[in-house]
Amino acid sequence: MIAHDPEILMTGEVIASDTISIDPRAGDRARQLAHYCQHPNRQWSVYLQALTAAAFQQWLADWLPEQQADIQLPGFQRSSLPLDTAIAAEVLGSASYAAVGDFRLSLLRLDSNDASVSLPRAVIALPDYCAHFYVAIEVREELHQAHLCGFLRYDQLQARLQSSALMTSTDWHYSLPLTWFEPGLDELALYLRDLEPAAIALPAPMIASPLQAGLRAELAPLRQQLHAERRELWEVLNWSQLNALLHAPAVLTWFLTPPGPAERVINVAAWLSDRLDTLATELQWTLLPAFAPYSREPQGATGLRSPGQELDDLMVQLERRGADIAAEARGGYQDFRLVSTWLRLYAVTWAQTSPDQSSEWKLLIVLGTPDGRSLPNGSRLRVSDNQELLVEHTMQQEFDAPYLYARVAGTWDETFTVEVTHPAGATHAFPVFAFQPR
Repeated sequence: MIAHDPEILMTGEVIASDTISIDPRAGDRARQLAHYCQHPNRQWSVYLQALTAAAFQQWLADWLPEQQADIQLPGFQRSSLPLDTAIAAEVLGSASYAAVGDFRLSLLRLDSNDASVSLPRAVIALPDYCAHFYVAIEVREELHQAHLCGFLRYDQLQARLQSSALMTSTDWHYSLPLTWFEPGLDELALYLRDLEPAAIALPAPMIASPLQAGLRAELAPLRQQLHAERRELWEVLNWSQLNALLHAPAVLTWFLTPPGPAERVINVAAWLSDRLDTLATELQWTLLPAFAPYSREPQGATGLRSPGQELDDLMVQLERRGADIAAEARGGYQDFRLVSTWLRLYAVTWAQTSPDQSSEWKLLIVLGTPDGRSLPNGSRLRVSDNQELLVEHTMQQEFDAPYLYARVAGTWDETFTVEVTHPAGATHAFPVFAFQPR
């Protein structure tokens, strides 16, 4: 420890109070930053983080006017700092990153009257996010003030975590007792001015993993959930998966980038929970009521029938042809126009367990017309997985049935692509069908 007078900072200057008045201009800048945040549910957090950063900069200007702080708020790019902008907002939570000279600091915001400090696991467990010092700052937004509550060195924090029974929450945060933090900010100022950064050893930077192809395949369904269902990163990944992503920058970029139109999937597993996912809703798919194809007879062609009744009849006919359809299967449909013909595509799905006890799903596709008339002669239905064509059927004039159908099966990580081709040559490709239970 560096010896010092608690009221004098070696230069003989009287130190400033640990309570900082936040300049109104800093408040205006904080509101502007919050406005630019692309995630509406994070705007308030960004506003408070910006006030936290302004308070620390003011404290540093009062105590060490010769020093400058380069601060990055999660989600806002600063070229001189090493954090990936996109991932920072996800893993840093309410923490901000600051550089003072060669020192790295993590600014931890807490609300008024909090007795604990929220610490993102990333800033202590991942080398690229670790800091020499962790500074707890209480923001009193209504008073336009902030109070610098205390600080911890990296080695102190590691030792206290190892000797305690603290566990992280589901969103990867520790709740640290405020009593863990050293209350004397004058000591932090002495460290920043007189200590060599090497005196507080930080872990070596992360090394990129070469095993990226397998990781991409493993995380593909989770990527679809993240973007299609607009979920938080911690809701779809566990900590080991996040850690693997952070060691694979190319895969990380891919994972955080919303899938393009050709990549987006219709998650038919949601149908079994009586709901449509975001993409199916956008594309105006209709989820049909549950049906029991084994318990009813075809109703024939008399009278008007709903799409649900039509599908019920189709299921009975297909079962008589040998199709094995689970009673809990659910179906949906979409009407679409190809050239000058209106067509209807039914999709039916259900889960099952294979003989080797692995989890599988089945997809039944039926191509017909909204009015029940026969498909145009030469219409073609194709179903593929991500490697090869699995099924191809072409409508022939001599066919008894007025529709085409295909049935495929795969494990939960397999997806299928459906294409319909008109006799005139035009093709309609549907988004990928996937089965991604939560």
